[in-house]
Amino acid sequence: MKKKKFRIIKNEIRILGIDDSPFPSHTKEEILLVGTVFRGGSWLDGVLSTYIHGDCTDATQKIINMVINSRNLGQLGVIMLDGITFGGFNLVNIRQIFEATSIPVIVIMRKFPNFNGIKKALERFEDFEDRWTNVLEAGEVYSVKNNKSIYMQYMGLKRKMQKI
Repeated sequence: MKKKKFRIIKNEIRILGIDDSPFPSHTKEEILLVGTVFRGGSWLDGVLSTYIHGDCTDATQKIINMVINSRNLGQLGVIMLDGITFGGFNLVNIRQIFEATSIPVIVIMRKFPNFNGIKKALERFEDFEDRWTNVLEAGEVYSVKNNKSIYMQYMGLKRKMQKI
């Protein structure tokens, strides 16, 4: 396996932010995933989309395909996700996304995850262990500096340690 390079995030970096659209609870229907490509947070350079199925396991591969088939692929510096669950409990594996695209992945969360509650909810699925692996492989959860209400996980980046 080819070793992946870690990247430094610069000011005018193109960021692909991905989130799901509203959907009814416990649906197996298709749910729209939308990605927006922003440059430096100031310019919208593109919009990507794909569909996933609620509570299924296709989100990781659908995101990979969406990124790889994008005209923005060579310009993307980081992929940002609003959590690792989309369409209910369609969990993404951020390590697989990073390995397939060579683009670092940052997961942003507004609340610290309740891992016991997540695990208990996932136990109802036959493929519980695969889904739980996605949670574990996302890595440690970090509080964003100076903001105790935003948390993050990441893959493909090195954390720069600063004295406070």
